[in-house]
Amino acid sequence: MKKLYTIILFTIICLPLVACTSTIGSVEAGGISATADGRFMEVNMIEKADLSAGCETWKKDEEIVFTLTSKEKITLEIGILPVLEDGSYGEIYGKECDINLDEKIIEIKVPSDGEYGIGFINKTDKNVSFEVELNKSLENPLV
Repeated sequence: MKKLYTIILFTIICLPLVACTSTIGSVEAGGISATADGRFMEVNMIEKADLSAGCETWKKDEEIVFTLTSKEKITLEIGILPVLEDGSYGEIYGKECDINLDEKIIEIKVPSDGEYGIGFINKTDKNVSFEVELNKSLENPLV
């Protein structure tokens, strides 16, 4: 029984929690399509939405680098979110950035050893699309 409980707990906490889409009520907030290793993502979000996905084990001071591109001017908050004991996400450790038809690089240092997802908050008053490249492959890819 203990082994079954461990497997269920692992499944709840460590598999992608919001695989490829996030919802707010019955309204879809957006979606992520990613390569098999999770390093390259195309993200679509409705205005003022937030989207979070994944569960990776990272060490304190490990650097997560997001390279962002967009075909339009947008404002985002992007970062990592700790996975809490109940399987939900905590507050985002991130940075707000403006992307204006050029490449933007955001570097986030992991604040403490633990499990984290990645998160995006659309600060723009319209639906947005953008591309993300991570500096590392994900052990638990988003797709």
